[in-house]
Amino acid sequence: MIKRPTVLVLGAGASQPYGYPTGQQLLLQICGGLVDQANSPLGQQLKGLGCEDNEIGHFGSELARSEVPSVDAFLESRPEYRKIGMLAMTIELVRCETLPNLIPRIEGKNDPSWYQYLFNKMVETKLEDFGNNDLGIITFNYDRSLEFYWFEALMNRFGSKHETKIKEMLAQMRIVHVYGRLGGVPWENGEISEYAPHARSAKEVRTLSEQIIVMSEQEKTSDLFDKAHNWLKCGTFIYFLGFGYHAMNLERLGLNRLKDRRWYGSSYGLQQGELDELHNIWMIQTFKPDLDILGLFRAYKPLG
Repeated sequence: MIKRPTVLVLGAGASQPYGYPTGQQLLLQICGGLVDQANSPLGQQLKGLGCEDNEIGHFGSELARSEVPSVDAFLESRPEYRKIGMLAMTIELVRCETLPNLIPRIEGKNDPSWYQYLFNKMVETKLEDFGNNDLGIITFNYDRSLEFYWFEALMNRFGSKHETKIKEMLAQMRIVHVYGRLGGVPWENGEISEYAPHARSAKEVRTLSEQIIVMSEQEKTSDLFDKAHNWLKCGTFIYFLGFGYHAMNLERLGLNRLKDRRWYGSSYGLQQGELDELHNIWMIQTFKPDLDILGLFRAYKPLG
């Protein structure tokens, strides 16, 4: 089990092994999907959601020419496109919800994953182990992949007869999506969409898109970030995983006020100058840029 006070801060790269795009990849998917908006599934879905042809065309064209690193960054400076941008991101991301991506063994594959590594650190032999970990998770991602992974793994490891207990333990887990989440999870009240890329109704897509928040909408995220701050203050080991290290996100986490903490971070694809900046400004210790998250834990900082 994880006995040391530990906090994981997740960026888009943390969900990439489970079929989700990074911020840059999501931008390219949306731009590509709107090149021929009249004949593309994305363009047709946006039109079915009430977006006008001119709006769709201008959004796709200006997003492609904006030279921003992500759709979220584009919406920061172009609030007039916030509604259509959130709809487009929702459409693309809900397509990624597939259990075989989440648990490859369903299709006979045995690809190791950091979710699997984390889960087996949290559960030794008894179901009760899962609820006794000193772990907080702050995620900047909209997807529900980690929650559904936990639910599927626990239900199948210990059996459906323990469903009530499993849901009670999951409800106590410390996990916060600081920019919102695309839908509910199995242990919450209300209607929960299954984890599958089924066709969503226009009403459901609109509802899901309204549950995500862009970075500048601070009034909507203050309570969520307050929760994150409290966890970081109590954490002894803090890991940034698959994180893009956007300066505004680091500032909103209050890293400059927590100089006495041990920060560790994945750095896949970063160059030396970027690594030096993370260490010199934010005091984040990074590791080899060619290591994925699982490799980082195994080679340098095992959870425990």
